[in-house]
Amino acid sequence: MKKFILLVLTLFACLKANIYPLKFQKVAKRIECVIGDFNPPTKENKGFVSNSCFIDVGDGLVVVDPGSTFLFAKEFAKKAQKLSGKKIKAVVITNYHDDRLYGASYYASKKIPIIAHKNIVEDIKNNPQKFERMKHILSKAEFNGIKVVTPNILFDKAYEINGTKRVVKLLKLSPVSEEKSDIVVWVPDSGFLFAGNIIFNNRALNYTKNSNMKRWLEAIKKFKS
Repeated sequence: MKKFILLVLTLFACLKANIYPLKFQKVAKRIECVIGDFNPPTKENKGFVSNSCFIDVGDGLVVVDPGSTFLFAKEFAKKAQKLSGKKIKAVVITNYHDDRLYGASYYASKKIPIIAHKNIVEDIKNNPQKFERMKHILSKAEFNGIKVVTPNILFDKAYEINGTKRVVKLLKLSPVSEEKSDIVVWVPDSGFLFAGNIIFNNRALNYTKNSNMKRWLEAIKKFKS
């Protein structure tokens, strides 16, 4: 009984208080991001290891990568909407990994459109192990609300989100990544390109089986073009 009461109190505390240190940084005109920890997911960073951004398109916000948990996405959305004074109109997922996808469970609960490359369906199905690690580092309260959400808008080579003030382009640049669902987000009027899981900074990953430095250089050339 005591354990149950403690769990309920912990859950209540998580729901009421912010547990992620979200410091928004302006990276381009009407585009702000929070930068994830450079370490792998741990109990300390609570899975916040990738970057998430919001793009003001005029008639609303486009969120790029919803993050690692339901609570992360909820906190991000609340702060983004407060900063901009606008509502979220769409969410983009650049890769199927848990630290980018799990937060979609929050936006799905709000019936906000979630957009990704069509291959994300296959990637999710074929890689169930990717959705196990958060269970081992998060408390039950922190893991609450998390589900593996399949995006409801899928595209092939390209997709455009048209706002009243700007266009956001989603692009599949093949072959530049080992992950079939990897995409980039391009905002032409600001020169902003979100490379998602394709380019890493300040982190060396020991994925020797999939690593290919030549293709990484090719990816950078494609981004430049």
